[in-house]
Amino acid sequence: MKRFYKNVSVHQLESGGYGLSLDAKPVKTSAGHVIECANEKIVSVVAKEWDEQREDINPATMPMTQILSTIIDTDDSMRAEMSARILPYIDTDLLCYRTNQPSELKDRQEEVWGQPLSWFHAEYGYEFITTYDLVALKQPQPIHDVFTKALSGFDQTAFGVFQITTSITGSIILALAFVKKAMTAEQVYNAVFVDEFYRGEIYDEKKYGVDPMQEKQRHTTLQDLTAMELLVHSSL
Repeated sequence: MKRFYKNVSVHQLESGGYGLSLDAKPVKTSAGHVIECANEKIVSVVAKEWDEQREDINPATMPMTQILSTIIDTDDSMRAEMSARILPYIDTDLLCYRTNQPSELKDRQEEVWGQPLSWFHAEYGYEFITTYDLVALKQPQPIHDVFTKALSGFDQTAFGVFQITTSITGSIILALAFVKKAMTAEQVYNAVFVDEFYRGEIYDEKKYGVDPMQEKQRHTTLQDLTAMELLVHSSL
């Protein structure tokens, strides 16, 4: 899409929140909702993304706009269906399926992935089952209950960040730790790409470069996590 506006502005609304305008026209989500929130800093980040667009608008360079729009468009009537799609990650969580060879990667997985698993155990009193075999796991029912309760208690922002983080990381454990502010965006990012970073060292990525597809995926993941970290630490 070609850039169709000249000026981007942030303004306070009668409700006390803040909105965003392009040439004095409010910006809306794909579902037709006006983009607004109580936190001026968040709206300013969105405004900056729109202002930095050049001749063509590139949504890939607008993570906060995309994420905030998704959150705004998620109403209460959608939460049950979305929760039903998220909760199965409990039994397929990235952190629970390990490798035992090579030993260096095994040790790295145990170190990096062990931290959020230890946090979950300390916080909720339950331990996830992990495996080195090609076998489907079924986690204990109390763990399922923890996530069901957490989802039902999340506000709109936390729910949105949680479901997006789960989807892009493949880990419901990382998503919960992230929303609860027990992990930073960088820590989640490093946990997601443990295997890839290890292989990168083996193939000397610093010298020969990263595969373009992998580089794009890493960039997008960190970009989205960084945007969501600001949401986690802010109030909409």
